[in-house]
Amino acid sequence: MVDVSGIGEILEKIGPGRSSRVVEALQQRFKLVPATARKRVSRVIPPIRRFPIPLLPKKEAFLYHEDQRKTERFWTNLIRDLRETNSVYGAALDGLIARGGIVSADEFPVISGAPLALKGQISSDRVANALASAGAIERITLADLGDCIMVARREIGLADSRGYRPRLTAEGVILDGVREWARKLGFQS
Repeated sequence: MVDVSGIGEILEKIGPGRSSRVVEALQQRFKLVPATARKRVSRVIPPIRRFPIPLLPKKEAFLYHEDQRKTERFWTNLIRDLRETNSVYGAALDGLIARGGIVSADEFPVISGAPLALKGQISSDRVANALASAGAIERITLADLGDCIMVARREIGLADSRGYRPRLTAEGVILDGVREWARKLGFQS
């Protein structure tokens, strides 16, 4: 099929992106009114695709051409859009990357910034499941450390699995020192 909507041309130029970015580009390129541009985006057909896992806020779609799906540009643009929209999924990925790309499954709720269960909020389990379904993270079991969550895509970040144990050891020593210091000063509570 021929892409008469112009979306394929836009995605070729700007790369994969959230629907509001594509609507804006359609307006500028083809001098469309916002309603017409939004209608074109809502009616996309293959080879233009919507990312099947809803990761962006306000039910916004992430659009891409089929040929772009397995490219580095796809993942870098997805991360960019997650950050720009202040998505909880972007915050979780940033927290995971800041911790070396790997954390224990028990630590994920803390670094993701998502609550375990709070009415009206996305739980950390749901965040982890959605990111795993999207292919951004994976759950692994390390022999002596148990269940862990790590970055799955090289384009997002590298998981330092070799440095994970030494980092845990160093953190334990530092935290024990701070606890002892606080105890000696009488700041136990």
